[in-house]
Amino acid sequence: MVGGLPTLQRAARRRADPAFGARCPAFSSRNWHNAGPFFETADPRRAAAAMLEEILELHKQGRLEEAEQRYRELLTFNPDDPETLHLLGMVRRQRGDAREAVELVRRAIELAPDRAPYYMTLGGIELHARMLDAARADFETALRLDPNLTGAYGALAQIALMQGDTARADEQFKLAGRAGGERVDVLVGQGNLLLTRGDTDGAIKYLTRAAELFPADPAPQASLGRAYLSKGMTAFAEQALGNALRLKPDFHAARIVLAEALMYGKRFDEAQEHLKVLLAVPEQRAPALAMMGDVFRARGDLGRATTFYRDSLEARAGQPRVVAALAWCLTRLRLLREAIGAWREAVRLAPDDLEARHSLATCCAEAGLADEAREAWRFVLYRNPEDRAARAGLAALLELIGRHDDAKAEAEILRGKDPQHPGARLMLARAALREGAPREAIAQAQALDPATLNPAQKRLRAMALGTAHDAVGETSAAVDAWRDGHREAGAGPLPDLPMPIAAAIVDEAARARQITPVAGARAPAALLLGAPGDGVESVARLLGLLPGVRLLSDRIGGTPRTDGFTPDEARGGVDADLARLFARKYARPLERANVPADARLVDWLPALDARALPHALAAFGRVRAIVVRREPRDGFLNWLAFGCAPGWRCADGDLEGAAQRLARLRAHLDAAAAALGADDVLVVSGDAAVSDPAAVLASLAAFLGEPAPVAEATAAVREVGLGGLPRCLPAGRHLAYGGALGAAFDALT
Repeated sequence: MVGGLPTLQRAARRRADPAFGARCPAFSSRNWHNAGPFFETADPRRAAAAMLEEILELHKQGRLEEAEQRYRELLTFNPDDPETLHLLGMVRRQRGDAREAVELVRRAIELAPDRAPYYMTLGGIELHARMLDAARADFETALRLDPNLTGAYGALAQIALMQGDTARADEQFKLAGRAGGERVDVLVGQGNLLLTRGDTDGAIKYLTRAAELFPADPAPQASLGRAYLSKGMTAFAEQALGNALRLKPDFHAARIVLAEALMYGKRFDEAQEHLKVLLAVPEQRAPALAMMGDVFRARGDLGRATTFYRDSLEARAGQPRVVAALAWCLTRLRLLREAIGAWREAVRLAPDDLEARHSLATCCAEAGLADEAREAWRFVLYRNPEDRAARAGLAALLELIGRHDDAKAEAEILRGKDPQHPGARLMLARAALREGAPREAIAQAQALDPATLNPAQKRLRAMALGTAHDAVGETSAAVDAWRDGHREAGAGPLPDLPMPIAAAIVDEAARARQITPVAGARAPAALLLGAPGDGVESVARLLGLLPGVRLLSDRIGGTPRTDGFTPDEARGGVDADLARLFARKYARPLERANVPADARLVDWLPALDARALPHALAAFGRVRAIVVRREPRDGFLNWLAFGCAPGWRCADGDLEGAAQRLARLRAHLDAAAAALGADDVLVVSGDAAVSDPAAVLASLAAFLGEPAPVAEATAAVREVGLGGLPRCLPAGRHLAYGGALGAAFDALT
């Protein structure tokens, strides 16, 4: 601390000097007759010095209220005494009144402008108030008056550190070392500077020396704790920070670092207890709330973490680290809109934070904000052309939005910097396929070592290889590649439904129609049904063009909606009670998801257990369905090559077993069509949805009683996937795979 006890000691020495009265006119003998009983002595100067010595002792003992009262008594008789004004200013600073403290010390400087300690005190007050430019000017003035003031050099170094000028801080610390002996503020400052520069071992050396020389000062212990924590030595950090708090229980900066150390040691409850102490301190509330957010984030409770981060920002706006932490949590909670807003704020507060721009670009790309994502990645690349992650993100975005030539150019740059970059190689493989060069695609994909790829990259490599081998007629190699892609973990294997008894389901449906439907039951306008590989995804995209229809695709995601249509639901004979139960099970998840009650719903069931249909008929009275079909062998081949929306895969490589499951899934669709009847079923060709989407869209609109959209709307649904490649194989392509997939094809029938 600048000033403090050394300043008080110097003041006492000056007061004891017999020549003091001559240098301080406010205490000259002509004023003594006004001083009353305080100065009834033969030597007023000695009496004044004695009284100041007495007040200074009160001041040094921390009896600030008494010291202030006595200083003010002196000023009543001698209002222009600079030393008393200076000392009273120090008391007011210690009691938290920085405004009056500055006024008092500035008045003292007006009366005695050549006294370096006054500038030191004023600079200390301004430094504490973060008035850095004013503080620096006052410390520099103090040094002009007395070049040997070690504390002034140390303070200037601290200011340089706070302003990010580590070179100037280093220079000032060296001057401080030459100006005097080892001082606690200089040693601690040098240690903190080295810590800022990443020299943890050097920092610990200086800070340990400071702690040894000044064992009663908490500052070296607190900084030493920070240094140990940055080195990962949490036990040593806790010990040093605990020492600092024992020396000064209200050392808030040490307490919050201790909470951080406890958090890193996964002692979350202890960390929270320290943070609760800080929450009661108004100026510490914002950082304590932020650290609470860190604790809950470390615990995996991102919802609670976001609450604390928001509370911290409400208490103190404009904290870049806290905004970034909030954005990180929102991103992982899949709250993309909120995350994008938070990342935008993080970039505004810290324009040079390239990691924040990375995250903003990623979220924007995922949310379909291509222009903003592109600009964010371009900014990163402008600042750091060697940033491979940014270039890969930009290339992937360009490919996704159909700017294939630009994407290829970025991929070529990326491959030049990193010949084995997976994203670049895979993108170039897709470009080769798009350009009709399957051998080049094979070369690009085979250049990648599968052992270095993550599961998603392995699947993309297998898909590219399989498509390229298919293009050159190497069907066995294509099957092997596609099967390798399926071995990577996905959402699970195909559902294993039992073979339905179609006649029994038709009979049960007839009985269900005799039951009075549930009054007010919420029923879908139609079910969207189709086996994996049959092209149901293409039909779903066409349904999205009908403005009066809401397609429910939430059964496809990671946490599918469950109700009476769920394949593993227990079944029984239909009756009125079970019909009411079915209706409630269907309505409740829609209500929780706030799906409007008047919406015309088409409910996409990725796998239908036909035994559920009689219960649905009993509950709703009528059930309609859109059934997507494709030649079974073409469907199986498309599923093998491209997968399906639910992500079901043949992870065990048993293609015959997978074919048997697909056969049973299709049998349930046949049973459903028979149970519902021709009037309530629209059969759609998955191949036609690709080759003639306008005709299929018209049939969908007519079946659902919706106006047919204009022909131009159909053109918006382009049946191309990543890299501009087709999403499916041509109709009849299975004919080339009789040898490679003969056994699996036989299992389909």
